[in-house]
Amino acid sequence: MPASSNESDRARLVFLGTAGGPSVVRGCRGIATALVLGDEICLVDAGYGCLGQFVDAGLSLGQLRTVLITHLHGDHLADLFNLFMFGSTTALGRGDGISSRVEVIGPGEVHEPHQLGEPYGSAPYPGVAGFLEHSYMGQRLTLNAWAMAKPDLREIISLHEIQFGDGPVPDEPFLVHETETIKVTATLVPHLARSYAFRIDSEFGSVVFSGDTGPSKSVSRLATGADVLVHELLDIEAAVAAGLPAHLAGRFCEVHTDVSDVGMVAEESGVPCLVVNHFVPPALWSKSPEELRARIAEDFGGRIVVAHDMMSLPISAGGSLT
Repeated sequence: MPASSNESDRARLVFLGTAGGPSVVRGCRGIATALVLGDEICLVDAGYGCLGQFVDAGLSLGQLRTVLITHLHGDHLADLFNLFMFGSTTALGRGDGISSRVEVIGPGEVHEPHQLGEPYGSAPYPGVAGFLEHSYMGQRLTLNAWAMAKPDLREIISLHEIQFGDGPVPDEPFLVHETETIKVTATLVPHLARSYAFRIDSEFGSVVFSGDTGPSKSVSRLATGADVLVHELLDIEAAVAAGLPAHLAGRFCEVHTDVSDVGMVAEESGVPCLVVNHFVPPALWSKSPEELRARIAEDFGGRIVVAHDMMSLPISAGGSLT
């Protein structure tokens, strides 16, 4: 029996933004996806514009419990501090702001040098803790002025950096967060140093987010037995046509997953449903959703969904989307 609208709202993916990279495109905000699980919300990445999209989607900031940052590129965390600085305000008649602790989980400090040069300064680069600390410092005047209208941000952000110290990075998926309602595991993926894919298991099923990654068997392993795989998508031909220097095409295909490869990643995992997002270039100007689905279907026999901004997809165990 089809789920009622109320039942389908209980567990759903809301694609707040689907753009990848530094471009600003009309109708396509920075990468951010809300996973609604009953009375709590998990946000995966916080690209530019995600706070406004979160509110416009009718989601309650008071239900936000977890924020997962896949890696430290700006298109994935541009709105992270704004989410708390603006989203925690409950004055002026608004009562649904962030007021309870939110787990923020993401990469720790990156010590590896950037392979394409370092004109803005060299490694080490701050992790999510350093990013938030610098944001506190830069916004001290505003935070002091608004202190009477909002909770102390340091008390509502419960920060967890993924760190391995001097030990080896695990080859297999590893646990990063667990509560009575969700379990989050992660795996390292080939992109920026310390880039992660996440899997979220709950009573409503299992959803995997690839983050930015080249074609990766680690993602396939993480998605084995999952219900939905949300995976980034590169169209290298469109990217070059849009201005990407041709000599960088090979490098891009190592750290992003082209439309010719993403179906194989999903097929290897056995996941019943693949949703593609984080489009590079953001608008995928050269291909329609139908063309993308047709190309991916050459390698993947499950259901294929091409996400767009503000798309809401009910989920359930078994990968069914209604």
